[in-house]
Amino acid sequence: MEKSPLSDDPDNPEPLVSILIPAYNAERWISDAICSALRQTYHRIEVIVCDDGSTDATAAIADSFRRDERVTCLRKENGGVSSALNAAFEASNGSIVCLLDADDLFLPHKVARIVETLGADHAAGVVMHRVLPVSANRRPLPPALPTRVASGPSRCSLLEAINAPRPPASGLTFRREPLLSMFPLPETLRAGVDAYLAVGVTLTSGSSGIEDALALYRLHDSNLTGAVSPRLESVETHIEQYIDLRDAFELWTVSHGFGQLPDATTSPHFVQLLALECVLAGSSREKRSDLRANINCGSTIRRMLWRLELWLPPRLALLLAKRLHPPFSPWRRVPYATMQFLSHGRMLMTAIGASRRSVFDRPDC
Repeated sequence: MEKSPLSDDPDNPEPLVSILIPAYNAERWISDAICSALRQTYHRIEVIVCDDGSTDATAAIADSFRRDERVTCLRKENGGVSSALNAAFEASNGSIVCLLDADDLFLPHKVARIVETLGADHAAGVVMHRVLPVSANRRPLPPALPTRVASGPSRCSLLEAINAPRPPASGLTFRREPLLSMFPLPETLRAGVDAYLAVGVTLTSGSSGIEDALALYRLHDSNLTGAVSPRLESVETHIEQYIDLRDAFELWTVSHGFGQLPDATTSPHFVQLLALECVLAGSSREKRSDLRANINCGSTIRRMLWRLELWLPPRLALLLAKRLHPPFSPWRRVPYATMQFLSHGRMLMTAIGASRRSVFDRPDC
């Protein structure tokens, strides 16, 4: 396996930061992702791109960046995101490790903010920050996600760590040392790797949070969150992936002394998927009634909406589902965007402005 030529000098006050980009059939996005990584205001970085057996031009596009000594490109047979991240992590040398999905982008000051945060909080093993959703052509779609960022010591309960709000992979950065207990990732885990790593490192080393949006989270038809309308096939796939994630993580928690996971129905995300599956599949009134009676997690408003969704006749329930599950309908964003703008207006405008100046203009990198 090829290794990055860069090394982390312990005598250098500026730590080396590794940016890991697993990629599969991402020819539409991979150039933007690599450019955004290379254009960081913090310069001691290495970018490790692992092509996971793509059948399009992803590998060729990534190889075109080899002229920059900071870029290392790996190729392997298709094995899933866990397999690709295992290869990228093994090839990296940084004491700080950032994850970047191949269809997302970093804002130019992201790594500098991360290094500053970890320098001020020596205990935190993971730093989480918000991400700003954008369309396929990089049009901002506020509000930033998640609505709040978790931050705290390692001595939190397993349930607290699992249900704490967290961003997607491109909003996560880790110290290398606590990651050593998480890698290699189980290659049967083909989704949810970001949650697996974030919760595990939070339990062992604690977390630190940044309220600003430091990355762009691209929504498009290839992922569930970017779909124009909810699809039963996608929802069922996500439920299967959630169960696989839970099984893999329970093996880790038991082996590291954290015990067994709480029942899956204590997860608001899982309950939301089950409710949506019931509506899309046209499940019987009895099945919907059983699920409605067992909704005991999430905020009071979310529980009320899920129960309403399961109580309504199928056609009305489907109309409601398209409004409840973000970001299937732009109408759902209106009240949240307004609330987010009023409470975090300066942060949002700064993120959008920086995005347009740096990434949206797509200068050469």
